[in-house]
Amino acid sequence: MNNTYPSTNEIILDRVIQGTDCQRCVDWAVGQLVEGVEKDYVCRLAGQRPPFDQIIISDLRDRALTELGFSLVSDEALICHLIASELQVYLGNDSDTGNVLTTAASIYLSHKILDLQPLYMLYHARKELEEFGEQYYINDYTKSNRLIRTAQITREFISEHIIR
Repeated sequence: MNNTYPSTNEIILDRVIQGTDCQRCVDWAVGQLVEGVEKDYVCRLAGQRPPFDQIIISDLRDRALTELGFSLVSDEALICHLIASELQVYLGNDSDTGNVLTTAASIYLSHKILDLQPLYMLYHARKELEEFGEQYYINDYTKSNRLIRTAQITREFISEHIIR
């Protein structure tokens, strides 16, 4: 998607963690139209103009997300999907994977999403291995197999949490 518009993942994350930013929601819907998505509620949301009614925008955003296949999914499942999507993009890129793990660990602590615990543990295992040369969070996670085990754990998380 064009970087001018928020991505669907960003809108879902905003919805779950920060609430409704009306202008971002409208911008996202416009971006969807630019990309060729012609759904009823996406069009309705894209047509909204200030001053915004947050209740109307929230409802239209949620209905648009439902049209795009994100219906009947808990906030926790959406967050895990977003984290899994990011991990999938960065699979094999250790630095960017580390950034996603940092985010996942923070969300795990702030929102108590138990499904993020493996990533929280991986975040700390990586950090302690780097700082102290050893770690006690994950069995069989050593300097010599760190990259392989990181890929294995992230692939497992991806396979369990990508919404198809």
